[in-house]
Amino acid sequence: MRPIAALGVLAFVVMVPTLARAQSADAERLFGEGIALMKEHKFDEACSRFAQSDKLDPGVGNELWLADCYERNGKLAAAYKQYSATEKLAASLHDDREAVAHKRASALLAKLPKLVATLEDANKVDVGADATTVSVVVEPLVHQSVQAAPAPEAAPPVPAFEAPDLPGRSPLRVAAPITVASGIVGLGLGTAFALAAQGNRNDSNTHHCPGQNTCDVEGARLRQNAVTEDVVSVVSLVAGGLLVASGVAMFLVAPATNSEKSVAFAPTVSPTFSGLVAQGRF
Repeated sequence: MRPIAALGVLAFVVMVPTLARAQSADAERLFGEGIALMKEHKFDEACSRFAQSDKLDPGVGNELWLADCYERNGKLAAAYKQYSATEKLAASLHDDREAVAHKRASALLAKLPKLVATLEDANKVDVGADATTVSVVVEPLVHQSVQAAPAPEAAPPVPAFEAPDLPGRSPLRVAAPITVASGIVGLGLGTAFALAAQGNRNDSNTHHCPGQNTCDVEGARLRQNAVTEDVVSVVSLVAGGLLVASGVAMFLVAPATNSEKSVAFAPTVSPTFSGLVAQGRF
């Protein structure tokens, strides 16, 4: 691998956690703005903030707030659809808030408006046993007088969620696994470059450098490549170790939520990989 390409790969590895943290910070900012707008009853703007936040960093808590915002804004169909989607997401993550989403969706289903069409002579409609399609034309009721139904009683205000149901998300908890993973990649690259440097030195000593300080053109090139790869290896290993340590520290200092159970990091070394392995639920 050429030195410039190697340094480009290393730069990408170092930038990954930075970009992830920036995106998570934007999502957290939009989430906070949405809550503030909800308190001011500016539901249109609040729902927009929650939707943008969820697009950047999807999560059960954020989607519950978005569904609640739709409901308070009178968009009952959108709220029901969002509660149902959140229930499926929580179930896939084994999140305790699945029950909250199910309860709110079930309560909202009874409030959804429904359209019922009644035929004056339903006996004229003949539906066969096979999966056939029957079309029925309903004539305009131009001669019928329609009396408006009384307005339904105002629905009671939607109660606010308890704090444990809609916890705020910690950016550190989101960024920590990404940072650790990036560090492991850096450790792997450092190990690969170290092995490549050793291989070039062995090749030069065996075939191109008969004396201690005497080498042909190919031997000199191999030794120069080995020096470059040693430098990239050291930089990658140091950067990878710092990223892993930073990710572990971020995870340990971030506040845990109910759905986050446990996590453990263990060093792992094999002929093809070296670094830390994270086990548990994030």
